[in-house]
Amino acid sequence: MGRVATSCSGRLALELLSRDLRSQRSQEYLWFHIRQPAPALSGSSHPFFARVVGSDAFQSVGIAQVVSRLLGFRRVATVACSDAYCVSGMAAFHDAARAQGVAVLATAAFSTEQQNLSTPLTILHASGASVFVVFAAQPQDASRLLEQAQAHGIVGDGALPR
Repeated sequence: MGRVATSCSGRLALELLSRDLRSQRSQEYLWFHIRQPAPALSGSSHPFFARVVGSDAFQSVGIAQVVSRLLGFRRVATVACSDAYCVSGMAAFHDAARAQGVAVLATAAFSTEQQNLSTPLTILHASGASVFVVFAAQPQDASRLLEQAQAHGIVGDGALPR
């Protein structure tokens, strides 16, 4: 075992792996990836890649179970950033939510570069849901969304009644 890739994003792990594939040395390494497991690294095309944590799809199942079993909600709206990580995470959540009997009333997306989030917030508010599930790859994206939702009276103490 020659190299262990740890605490890096899926994109960095892919870059490191593809660099080694081009040099024909990937057979020497057993890859471990701790943060944000990249689904693209799974399967028979990368037999020497091993996860030390489960796929992020399991996170989506857990969120759906918390929403339905622990909190008892049956109607939600979802919003996610538009990168591959968030899109796949939200798709897994939608599947898991359906399996738990949770209705997704609306779904919205936003770009990480998008500063004004009034369009996705309007979609969420119009859904009538009182619970919003957010998938954001970066904390600053989630913060921006929540700050603007609070400023529009959609969440927080001054939230408009549903």
